Amino acid sequence: PITLIPTGTGEPFLVHEDDRGVTFWRLMVRIPDCRTYKSLSEVRDLQERLWLAEQAGRGLAIYFSTTAGMDASRLHTPLPGYRDTGLYYRQLHAALAGCGSDEEAAPFLPDDPLLRHSTERHFRLHLSVDEHRRRISDPKLQRFINLALHQERFAMTLLEAMDSGRIRRVAIHGDTKLDNFLFCARTGRVKAMVDLDTIMPHTWLADWGDMVRSLVNVAGERETSLRRVQVDMQVYDALARGFLGASGPLPPEEVALMHDAVEIIALELGVRFLADYLRGDSYFLLGPSDPPDLNRTRAMVQLTLFERLREQREEARTRISRLACSDP
Repeated sequence: PITLIPTGTGEPFLVHEDDRGVTFWRLMVRIPDCRTYKSLSEVRDLQERLWLAEQAGRGLAIYFSTTAGMDASRLHTPLPGYRDTGLYYRQLHAALAGCGSDEEAAPFLPDDPLLRHSTERHFRLHLSVDEHRRRISDPKLQRFINLALHQERFAMTLLEAMDSGRIRRVAIHGDTKLDNFLFCARTGRVKAMVDLDTIMPHTWLADWGDMVRSLVNVAGERETSLRRVQVDMQVYDALARGFLGASGPLPPEEVALMHDAVEIIALELGVRFLADYLRGDSYFLLGPSDPPDLNRTRAMVQLTLFERLREQREEARTRISRLACSDP
């Protein structure tokens, strides 16, 4: 278990304030005998790789069992606008409209003052008009822009289901990439999830979708040859087996959305990368060694992954249904 070390005054975290602002720090007891992985491709043996995927699924289920007693309504969103699919689409529409100022972006900005203050810079351009025109008229990108716009209604499925009360808001982890799982160095069994600064109220389906999206893509997120973007259904099956095998009873309405959630999170991330590239890379900042069109590549990969996941929809739903109905 994760054990917090209190500050000298007995608080569970330290508040530090300087000229750069306020930051919060916490210290934990180191969990021994662990290792992490950045990618399943680090494991060459297929059976070991599938075991690791199953354990990741199991770890996410254990996380939700552990946090089941938390009152999600008392949680705040640490990153305003995070996992707000509607906000990401408004940013895409602002980028397509070429908003160069706050005044031009005003029709797209959120009404909530905090959300507006935290995100408004991502509603306007951070590149020249000529460069924006070049990016937005890129013939290879047109299909992906049209795809993202065509799927906008579908992308809202999870948010609309939460708002209507059909599915629950729980305390999600918020960042279920593989390197946030700790595995036993000897047995490979999952031991813990770390990086807890994105815990927030949302549907667990978003965590599930993000985990699956990131692990079933055999090509990775920077692949320039889109033909290599494929869905590893063996990994998908292992993740579902681990998650559903370790979960308690889940509402049928939520289980029915499990594959949609994977598609939606891939689509959502594709929209985020696409909007960021079109406005000038203001959120996913580029490093000195990154290619200037990295976010373009990332957008095309995620939107291609969405298409591949859509092709596997019926098979994935059948597998999930079978596993959800089987005894643990």
